Amino acid sequence: MYTRITSHDVDFFAPLRANRLSTFVPTKKAKTTKEAKAEMTNSDRSLFARLLVVGRTREIDLEKIMSYPLCAVSVPLATADGSMYTIKKSDLMLVIESECPDCIIEHTKDTSALIVDSMVLIRSLPAHAIPSTFGELADVILKLLIGRSRKYNAERVDFVIDTYITPSIKGAERSKRGDTTHVRELHISNKHVKIPNDWQTFLKAGVNKSAMLKFIVEHWMQTATGCPIMLYVTTEKSCSRLVLSQDQPPICETVPALTTDHEEADTRLIMHAVHASEQFRAVIIDSVDADVGVMALGHSKKFLCEQLALLTGKSENKRLIDLTAVSEKLGERMIQALIGLHAFTGCDFTSGFVISW
Repeated sequence: MYTRITSHDVDFFAPLRANRLSTFVPTKKAKTTKEAKAEMTNSDRSLFARLLVVGRTREIDLEKIMSYPLCAVSVPLATADGSMYTIKKSDLMLVIESECPDCIIEHTKDTSALIVDSMVLIRSLPAHAIPSTFGELADVILKLLIGRSRKYNAERVDFVIDTYITPSIKGAERSKRGDTTHVRELHISNKHVKIPNDWQTFLKAGVNKSAMLKFIVEHWMQTATGCPIMLYVTTEKSCSRLVLSQDQPPICETVPALTTDHEEADTRLIMHAVHASEQFRAVIIDSVDADVGVMALGHSKKFLCEQLALLTGKSENKRLIDLTAVSEKLGERMIQALIGLHAFTGCDFTSGFVISW
């Protein structure tokens, strides 16, 4: 006003330069990997502007309001768009291992029972090891189980299977792992059915995995032979025990004590391990899932065996962890708190708890 009307330093009709004040306007930021965080900041600023306007006509304690996150969802529990935080849960087991470096062992002290996560074993097969038919696949997996039983001196092997039901609380997470709408469902009627060329795509569909695992178990019940071991296999809610011999068909019988409606193999592995601990002095759980390791440690006092171990890792990083020794070193109070701590890392349908320091 002064320069245009009083001093006439600037022509009255000269264009006015726009003042881009960002007082209550979300600032523009370049798209980065932290785009969600930028969106959250913009939301906070807009909400704060509205609060100031409303505060002129209503009694609002801004100090109290500002003690809470000004966003649609809680910052530690979800991203700006409301999606869940995912956390690398395996880090917890790595920390536990670092606290107990002497707990890595070569083998157990006595004969053992080996509890195997079925899908972890199948997914570990390299592409060149996948045979052409499902009958050959069943034989390959059985040879792997017998080989591991010899390596770890196991007289009992449990082949524990997930249950794929629809609808499932895990449905959202499974859909994230891959679109299954165009995956062809395969009916496995006999051992000569060909394995699809796109093996990984085939495994994305729960119905295909369920059909494959059911066929493998039924095939073993009729034809399995090998070293004399007890093979426990699960099918949906039931569990059967196969007694293998070198040249005779397996002897098959149901095990009522292992009947369960657990959908996840994770919890079913623990159930089988507890059952095996009643008969064997050493139990080995074969799984790469950190959930299984934490649950086994948290419930270690429920096992009746003298030694509980976890076979984890992949390929050259495969290692055997003496969970009994870990439990003794960490102490009972720490072990009991592990499951509660692990809950903060989230799961397939619950967000992890994130804190920025």
